[in-house]
Amino acid sequence: WLRHGVNSYRSIPANTLTEMKQLITEAEQSAAGNARVLKAVKSQSAYLEFLEAWSKAMEAGDRYYREPSAEHCQTALATIGELRKVIRKLVPERLVSLNTIRICDAWERSLKASWKENQASQRIRERYHVICELNPWKFRTDPQAAGNRERWYAPDFDDAAWKSIRSGRFWEEQGFPDYDGAAWYRIELKIPESGTRTGLYFGGADERAWIYLDGKYIGGHYVGDAGILWEEPFTVMFPPNTAGKHQITVKVIDSAGKGGLWKPVLLIAEK
Repeated sequence: WLRHGVNSYRSIPANTLTEMKQLITEAEQSAAGNARVLKAVKSQSAYLEFLEAWSKAMEAGDRYYREPSAEHCQTALATIGELRKVIRKLVPERLVSLNTIRICDAWERSLKASWKENQASQRIRERYHVICELNPWKFRTDPQAAGNRERWYAPDFDDAAWKSIRSGRFWEEQGFPDYDGAAWYRIELKIPESGTRTGLYFGGADERAWIYLDGKYIGGHYVGDAGILWEEPFTVMFPPNTAGKHQITVKVIDSAGKGGLWKPVLLIAEK
């Protein structure tokens, strides 16, 4: 339920849906001689079709998130498509709002983005050893764009007063609601000796990101359409022989909607 970002309309268990259908059938039989009541009952029956389609979509989506696979992803997308058909059929009867289709659209985007990230993660794990996930970070918004001028990326910059935040979630969900603009993440980490090059894997940065190692810019993800960049995974590799204690700074600029390092950031090493 929560994975879809929906805060109402939970999935209804199959046994409850069966009971509801039986009750509707009994109501239709009882109202057979009263056209007005029968019309109302049939409206409830039509709405039950919506609830059943909704529940199937929710359950298929949950199955995908529990066991990600191409088959489960396609099944979830198909159930959302069926739900959309039901919604369009019931909108003229004013039983369901057309705005509900926007939720279907959001589900589809979320599922496709998740599968895209899943495939990218699989490719990463084929090529790299995952050493650890980086968390928590020091965080500060930068509405006046002072960070570059004041060198917030410098390894000796005093970030003691910065807030603590986690990657893998939008910053709006962690105490910074409705903020759009630049913000900075800082973290210290110890890179183990691996014998191969190490680097960082970003599951997603909404929307554009610049990465600094010990105050030096080493790469980013900011060229192109922000509507695509925000959900694209990317990697930034460290220079050779970078074992030891280091400081990482990430600048993120978000122009609209939710923002930040909303997917995991992993420390990786080449196999």
